[in-house]
Formats: sequence, C-alpha cells, structure tokens
Amino acid sequence: MVSAVSLILVVGVALGVVAFVSTGNNDEPATSGDTTGKVTTHTKAVQAVCQNTDDKKFCSDTFSSVNTSDPTEYVKTVVKKAMDDVIKGFNLSDTLKVENSKGNSTVKMALDDCKDLLEFAIDELQASEILVKENNINNINDRAADLKNWIGAVVAYKESCLDGFDTDGEKEVQSKLKTESLDGIGKLTGLALDVVSGFAEVLSGFNLDLIAKTSSRRLLDVDQEGYPSWLSMPDRKLLADTASVKPNAVVAKDGSGDYKTVEEAINSYPKNHQGRFIIYVKAGTYDEYIKVDKKKNRILLYGDGPTKTIITGNKNVVDGYKTIRTATFYPNQQNIIVADGTDQKNMPTGAVLQNCDIIAEPELEKVKTSFKTYLARPWKAYSRAIFLENTITDVIQPDGYLPWNGNLNLDTCFFAEYENTGAGADLKARVKWSRGVLSKADANKYTADQWLQANAWLPATGIPFTPGLTKP
Repeated sequence: MVSAVSLILVVGVALGVVAFVSTGNNDEPATSGDTTGKVTTHTKAVQAVCQNTDDKKFCSDTFSSVNTSDPTEYVKTVVKKAMDDVIKGFNLSDTLKVENSKGNSTVKMALDDCKDLLEFAIDELQASEILVKENNINNINDRAADLKNWIGAVVAYKESCLDGFDTDGEKEVQSKLKTESLDGIGKLTGLALDVVSGFAEVLSGFNLDLIAKTSSRRLLDVDQEGYPSWLSMPDRKLLADTASVKPNAVVAKDGSGDYKTVEEAINSYPKNHQGRFIIYVKAGTYDEYIKVDKKKNRILLYGDGPTKTIITGNKNVVDGYKTIRTATFYPNQQNIIVADGTDQKNMPTGAVLQNCDIIAEPELEKVKTSFKTYLARPWKAYSRAIFLENTITDVIQPDGYLPWNGNLNLDTCFFAEYENTGAGADLKARVKWSRGVLSKADANKYTADQWLQANAWLPATGIPFTPGLTKP
C-alpha cells in the first residue's frame, strides 16, 4: 500500500514578452520543408546556451526538444525538468518511508527530513518559474542573483537530504533515492546554475543585446517610522505596542497559562486562521523541540526577554538524531570554525567571516594543544570560506586548514584570507592548497554589500552591518 500523502503538482509557465535588440544577422526560423535549416538554427541555439556548462552533452540532451531563439525558454525548460525530479523525489521519499515502516527508525527520520527539504525545494523552483514568467530578458538577467539563490537553495536541500543517510544500514535507501531522483535534481540544478551564471554570454550567443533598464528587485524601503514599506498596519501596531497585545495562546510552565509547552500552543493554531496568531511564552526554561509547519505562517511568538524565556534542548547524533535536527558539538574532537560545501561550481554560497574575534573559550584554552582547531576543511568539492579583517588567536593551528580525506577536494575548494591579525593569522605555515591572500579588489567581492547585496535590503531590518572593508 502506498502512502496517502503524495504530492501532485502541476506547474504551467507562460513566458512574458521578450524584449531584445538584434545585433547581428540571426538565422530566420527554417520553413517546414527546410530540414537542414532547422537543424542548423537549433544547433546554434543550443551551443549558445551550453557554452558555459561543464557537461555539454547533458546540456545538449536536456534542450534537444527546445527549438526557439528565445533564451528564456531554455531557462524555463531546465527549471521545469528540475521541478519534475524534485516532485518525483518527494513522492519516492513517501513511498520508501512506507516500505521501511518496520525498519530502522533513523531511515524513517532521514526520509522525513528529505520530504521537508524537497518541499522547500519546490517553493524555490516555483519562485524561479514565476520570475521567468513575469519578466522579460532584461529583468531576468538583472535578477540573475535571485535565480541563482533560489536554484542554489534547491541544490543545498538535495545535498542535505542525501547527507542524512549516514550509516551503512541506510545506504540502500539512499542509493535508490539518489538513483531515481536526486542525481537528476543535482545535474539539472547544476545546469540551471551554469546557464543563469553565464546568461549575458548566452544572450551574446543569440546575437541579442540587453536593453538597459532599472532593476525590478523590490527593495526593503523604510518609511518615516522605521518600518519596511510592505509591513501591514496591524503588524505595525503589534510591534509598536506589545504590552497591550492580547495573545491567542499563553504558555506557562507552571500551568497558569493555556498551555504548558510551546509545542502545544503552536499545535492549537486554527485551520484557515486570519491575521496573526499571537503566542505569549511566560518566563521559564522550556526543554522542548519546536517545529512549525510551513502552513502556519502567521504566528507571532514572544516572551519575557532572552534571559527569562528560554527554549533549550540537547539532541545530538550520538543519541540517534540526524545532523539536520541537532546543533550540538561533539566533545573531544578536532574543531572546525566553518563548514561549507557543495558539489556545484556556480553555487552562490560560502562562509564569510569579517571583523570577528576567533578565540578559545576558557575551557578550550586549557587543552588547545590536545584538541586542535582549524579555520575550515573542504567538506565537498566547491567548499568556500573567506576570512576578512578578523582577529585570529593562536587557538588556530598554523597550517590553518584541515583536509577532508587525503587529497579529496583540495584542488577545487576556495579558502582565502585578507588583512587578518593576531598570532593565528600568520600565513607562512598555511597549507599550500589554500588560496592564500586575497587582493583588496577580490576581498571586496565577499563583503556584505557585494556578497549579499546588503545595501538593498538590510537597512530596512534595523540590523547594523558593515557594507565593505574597514581597513585601507
């Protein structure tokens, strides 16, 4: 018997009007009787799209049925194919969970995590399809960063799903999921990233020039009261005067509220609730694990302050939980400051630390020679970690970085530094496979403004940040 929960999603995308300027003599579409002309036009189009991809045969095969001079159709096609594989993976996770219902509990846990992750992946691909549908060539190129972020998130969800099967007893299930769905997701999203990353070159291959126009990105503008312009009036009132707020549910560990746990209050969220569902959590330490269903997207949760209302837990891998469900360090191990990893070359991801103090806690300081600490290690092929203008103490080993497994990923990872100070910042003994010192121009690429486009959205949040480098 198959599970009653199965995802069926029909996605249709009608592309908007394409705006472009011809800069050359494009081949005219061949007439119905001109077979040779059709092949030539199609071949040129596919070559233009695939010019920046690593696997050109896979790219050519993916676009074999697309015969148009509209570049956006190629983006649409690869995103749609990725969506099909994600939906297949979601449904397969559900089926495998039923088939393994009497088996290892960690397998079921990993499959549950995969379902959650792939559902998030569907959201990202839907956002990508809507962007392609509602924008012309100019705006799609202008918003390539958004597309890369959404598609990159799908890659991350896929990889996190696979990483959840981490014991020998789970490998058979992982292999089936990988072979029948996740491998396809990885190849298609990787192709999508390659195409979007080189979109300007793709247009050049079609003999098209972009029409310069203002970005369509919706910035988080702040009004005179300091709120983002899109924030509704009821929500503004909530934030302005929490003292007079009447909560929908009160949580109190001593029983003086409606519920004793936060989870119970969240579970009381009514179906089809309109407006904010407000939960007040009284002072106390709540030892529980909170999971909010994505459909419960109107919850406002507040307490009596960060030192009075505390939610805590101690799940870890040793006790049989998957890494995605934990946030716990193992004792007695080598320490790594950051861990980033992806198998996709054009992923817009990485770990950047700027203006940080990298120091040992007092307990680690006493044993730092026995339990060594490193800045990063190449977890996957295109791991990336950048350290800018930090103070690094001698808790960091002189070689700086730790291999993952022999020479694996050493030639493709990217670890680099710029203007760090302190006893642990000396680059003389750094491993030879790190990228060493960045130039100022290259270091600027990883600052908040350029790496995160922070000036476009962070000011509206009120979060203080440094947009660029701080040292001359």
